[in-house]
Amino acid sequence: MTGKNLQQRLLAVREQIPALSKKNYNEEVNYDFTKIDDIYKYLTPAMNVSGVVMDVISEKATRHDAGGNPIYVIRLGDTGFWMYEADLTIVWKNVDDPQDMETVTLHAIGTNEMPDKAKGSAWTYLLKYYFFQKFSNGKDRHCKTCDEKDGSRKTCPHKLLKRTLIREGCNRFYRLCEENGLSCRRMKWDIETGGRWDGRWKGIDDKLLSLKKAG
Repeated sequence: MTGKNLQQRLLAVREQIPALSKKNYNEEVNYDFTKIDDIYKYLTPAMNVSGVVMDVISEKATRHDAGGNPIYVIRLGDTGFWMYEADLTIVWKNVDDPQDMETVTLHAIGTNEMPDKAKGSAWTYLLKYYFFQKFSNGKDRHCKTCDEKDGSRKTCPHKLLKRTLIREGCNRFYRLCEENGLSCRRMKWDIETGGRWDGRWKGIDDKLLSLKKAG
């Protein structure tokens, strides 16, 4: 990799990452997923070969107490959960030219019943999906249904599963709010004929913004 700049090396890393298969790691959930260890299994060797290093160089709290001291973890009322929140700055460097670097700041947030594990949850999810976004080469996103070009609106089985899981997660969140006496208002938007979220609007804030612009 001598003579290659950082962006060329990062491209080489992406080309070495294969399609990541999802597995069922937990009997308590009925869906498959990819663990961050599955990503590191291929990412670390690819970075070594390409001459790239990565590190988290900054952890900045988004909350502070009255004295200005940083607060990273807070208790979520009487829910029994703790939430970690911070801005993490990540740097990528060319090992042959440390001045050739790229930095990015990402917002990490995660919850857990144990305060010390809330941070681990936040960092794991942030890094996992950041790596997916940065190094995905499309190998794990191929879908025959989505490739159809006949003009019909077919339902992608992968997107249908994703929407179903999101719906189940929302329903569980509502139940937790009700069980713990928390104020919560349910709203429906972008619903298809079968009563499921249609997926055209990412969130209700996007839907409300479109209605506001439309007058």
